[in-house]
Order: sequence, then C-alpha cells, then structure tokens
Amino acid sequence: MSHSNKKAHFLNNSELSPISRSVLEGEIASLTKAIDALEQAATLLDAALLRRMLQSKRSLQMDMLSVPTRRKSLSFSKAMLSLEGITPTADERSNLQAWGEGKKSFSEGYQNVLQKYNLIGGEPL
Repeated sequence: MSHSNKKAHFLNNSELSPISRSVLEGEIASLTKAIDALEQAATLLDAALLRRMLQSKRSLQMDMLSVPTRRKSLSFSKAMLSLEGITPTADERSNLQAWGEGKKSFSEGYQNVLQKYNLIGGEPL
C-alpha cells in the first residue's frame, strides 16, 4: 500500500467527534508499532533512510504539540536564538509563526533550516 499520494491535513479538536478521535488514536497506535519496526530495520540497512525517518518523526512530534505549548516553545526558541546571536530570516520567522498558529507543519520550516546550515544528508523529507 502506497501513501505517497496522500497529503497531510491538520484537524482542530473541534473537527473531531469522540468516535473519530477513538478511531484515529487506534490507527496511530498501529502505525507507531509499524514505524518502530521500520526504524529498527533502517538502523541495520540504511543510515540515510534512518536519518530521514528520524527527521520526520521529530517534525511530527512538534506538530503534535498543542497551540499553547507551541507558543511557549517559540518563546523559548526566540530567547535561545537571541543568546546565541542568531537572527532568523523573515521567512523562517513566518514559517515558525504559521506553525505556532497551527497553519503549517513544522517540517515545512524545519527542512529549510536543515538545508541552510547544511545539516541534512540524503533526500529531503
């Protein structure tokens, strides 16, 4: 089964009925087990594939944060960047703001930052 043609879609809590939430949580649990098995295989077979999988996993974990938690994360991020003397570009700030508001996925901005600092190996997400 190929999932390459599917696009991600963010749902607000208000868009989910309790039944839909239960079904989705069951699917997530099942997919998590399958992903864990794939990560184990990638560890043995292909370092670049494992790297891409971990980048995707990290992005998904960020996307699972609530909007209030995202705001706290962004506030902390701004403080750390300031301490390090790093000034994000207007596009980076815009991507982070959109992520903080739940309008964009984290990976949309994360991928660009990884490329900017030459921290990505293999294929983009």
